[in-house]
Amino acid sequence: MAKLLTGLLVALAIAYLAFRAKALNKSGGVAAAILGTIVLGLGGIEWALILLIFFISSSALSNLFKAKKGISGENFSKGSRRDAWQVAANGGIAGLLALSYFIPSKFSPGSEVLPALWIGFGASLAAANADTWGTELGLLNPSKPVLLSTLRRVPKGTSGGVSLVGTLASLGGSALVGGAVGLLALAGWGHGG
Repeated sequence: MAKLLTGLLVALAIAYLAFRAKALNKSGGVAAAILGTIVLGLGGIEWALILLIFFISSSALSNLFKAKKGISGENFSKGSRRDAWQVAANGGIAGLLALSYFIPSKFSPGSEVLPALWIGFGASLAAANADTWGTELGLLNPSKPVLLSTLRRVPKGTSGGVSLVGTLASLGGSALVGGAVGLLALAGWGHGG
């Protein structure tokens, strides 16, 4: 119970700071506090660290090139402040996996399912980071992206548009989270190991 309360207090503090930094709107702050409580309170500090790597890196990229992205970013983006739906879309699976991790870690600490839950948690956030980085940095590609279904060039910001810059950014975003998950796993953290 103390771990869950600690998770709540830390998650509330981080959500508040993110709201003040304009990374989250009110609904996003509430959703992030709930997600953070679950991840830190039930998964642990290493799980929360992975969530923070995703959140900080994706939020930073949303703001970093804001002026250069200009109008094309406004064509598709809700803005740099995340709402509850975005928090759920990017972190919902991770939250469910942290919740799923709690029962076997508490009652069957050597369970073979624990590493799989850790890998799934990391993979879900690596995918979310890849999507965010690809979307944010893909707008900086000098040419229009290609829609794979038609192989035609489409306006920047079109859903499904693929560019070299966006693809490389996606690889970088997933590598950041995946690498952190791997390093923590090698250190014996995060997976009951």
